[in-house]
Amino acid sequence: MYRQSYRFFDVGFTLETDAAAFLARFEQIYGRFRAAADPTAPTYRLHLNGDPRFEAGGTIWRSRRAADLSLYAYNAILNAVATRIRSHFLFHAAALAAPDGAGIILAGPAGLGKTTLALALLARGYRLYSDDVAAVGCDDGLLYPFPRSVGVRPADGDPNDRLFLDMAALGRPDALASAPAAPRLLFLLADGTVADPAGPAGCILTLDRFTWSLMAALADLPDVRAAILLRDAPYPVVALDLATASAGQIEPAVQALCARYGVLLFDIVPGPAAAADFGRPPRLTPLSLDEATAGLLRYLKGGPSSALVTERFGGSAGRLYMALAARVGRMACYRLEVGRLEASVQLILDAQLRRSLRL
Repeated sequence: MYRQSYRFFDVGFTLETDAAAFLARFEQIYGRFRAAADPTAPTYRLHLNGDPRFEAGGTIWRSRRAADLSLYAYNAILNAVATRIRSHFLFHAAALAAPDGAGIILAGPAGLGKTTLALALLARGYRLYSDDVAAVGCDDGLLYPFPRSVGVRPADGDPNDRLFLDMAALGRPDALASAPAAPRLLFLLADGTVADPAGPAGCILTLDRFTWSLMAALADLPDVRAAILLRDAPYPVVALDLATASAGQIEPAVQALCARYGVLLFDIVPGPAAAADFGRPPRLTPLSLDEATAGLLRYLKGGPSSALVTERFGGSAGRLYMALAARVGRMACYRLEVGRLEASVQLILDAQLRRSLRL
């Protein structure tokens, strides 16, 4: 067996596996989180030889195909850790440090180019905290590094083809931001088809197989208005049209349904059912505090049963909202309807310049 320990902020864990290739890829993605073993931390076990199974938190997942179970385990481990973190707000967002040291958050659903925008800003002197997870300290409100390798999603939805690039090889010796910074700018990315950035949303599921019974059960979940099969090969991709819930809020119910029907959930991310139009002019609109807070809350990881909600904020959604609003109130907040890349980047640069001139 191969074993390695890791720590994400206040949560440690040990990964144990009989597959050297899996541990090598996990190291490629999360190697910067490596830590000394903590005997009090949980162990996540992945067995790919003989009887393929993944064990975490007393639950065992099985699959007839070891390759599918291997893909499932990468995201399942991150989700299991995210639900236990109490020290930080984790958002589905890119995070950068501007040349003047100000923290920048680009939050938005899958498919709106967070990674592309982050890499374009990197070429203009910004430094990267993460292309996928913005971590904000609950106590100090600062933006912290989450140095996972940069992930590039495949256009066809096949999780086998997801490419991870080491953050140190992004083109500049100082490409990585290592010191925490105060977040000063928040951009909620949108495709221009939803008028209210805090209103109805959607999420995208990537599954190992498709069943109509699971689709019917997903459509019957509270807050789900429709379940839409976007593609069925090489792996099924399903869009959920949500009335008020976010991807993070509905994830525990989706996980439970997938377990009931014996389907592996590779990924669940906020996202629109249709591809954004990157050929049109982008547009930047200032947001009020309530609009920005509600919009950012949509991208909070962990769900309502996370330790952040149940322990840090005593299960009170109101207390969590007020704490988040206190952080958002220190930022200049915008809705960015994405379009042509260069023009979108210029809007971000202009907003950063305006903020700097007001200081």
